[in-house]
Amino acid sequence: MRKLIVLAATAALGLAVPAGAAEGIKWHTSLEEAVKASEESGKLVMLTLHTEWCGFCTKLEQETWPAEAVIAKSADFECASVDPEKTEVSDSYDDGSYPRTLFIRSDGEVVSVIPGFLPPEDFVAEMSQATENAGKLAEAEELAKGLAKPEDDLPHAFKIGALYAAIGRTKDALLWLTPAYEGREALPEADRGEVALAYGLRLAADLQHEKCLSVLQPFIEAHPAHERAREARFTVGLAFAKTDKLTEARDVWQALANEGQDDWVGKASARNVEIVNGILQGQ
Repeated sequence: MRKLIVLAATAALGLAVPAGAAEGIKWHTSLEEAVKASEESGKLVMLTLHTEWCGFCTKLEQETWPAEAVIAKSADFECASVDPEKTEVSDSYDDGSYPRTLFIRSDGEVVSVIPGFLPPEDFVAEMSQATENAGKLAEAEELAKGLAKPEDDLPHAFKIGALYAAIGRTKDALLWLTPAYEGREALPEADRGEVALAYGLRLAADLQHEKCLSVLQPFIEAHPAHERAREARFTVGLAFAKTDKLTEARDVWQALANEGQDDWVGKASARNVEIVNGILQGQ
């Protein structure tokens, strides 16, 4: 079945300074050296995993890293480039797909990931996002210090969960958002819809599709004009598709496509309608 569109050292040590960027990005000779430098500078580590046989790795090295904007932005990070086939890398960093660029704190916490090739402009945007994510993670951790458990302060639990959700930390987000959603009647009225939205989207990311539907459908009915209602509706379509309700999924996406908005939701919805129609016709 075709996939539905979704929210998208030295040579002796097996490490290499990437071709085309030797005089641009300042590369440390190992991940360990980059981490040590991070401890001293307070900068994030930018770790790129690549292999010799990976075509998109070569494309990244030849087209993205030599770009002036990327080189300039790289000064905000301690940079390392590693070939996992030559140098052992923790499984928490290496998922077997390349290129893979991770932004990591000196304590090992991953704050952002670029899974694949990006052109220079998009790569710089993700570098900036990584810095923002680090700030949100630090804020969430600081807020959590004063709470023994989320139930102790539901407004704070919601805020912490929302911060984790914003940086894609689904498990952490759900830890805090679940009690906030379940106790939402104790939250200010303005926050009740927001906690439902954040919780529903993270349930989808955690592949809890039936539960996602039970949260997002009431949210959409109550907040049809919300600025992220289209994203919520698109996610409902995904949840329908993942639970084998293809007709319902197609109807949701067709309505979004018919609205004619030239955004990612409209484009992805139109494409998914074509895919689902093809599947239904072949059944």
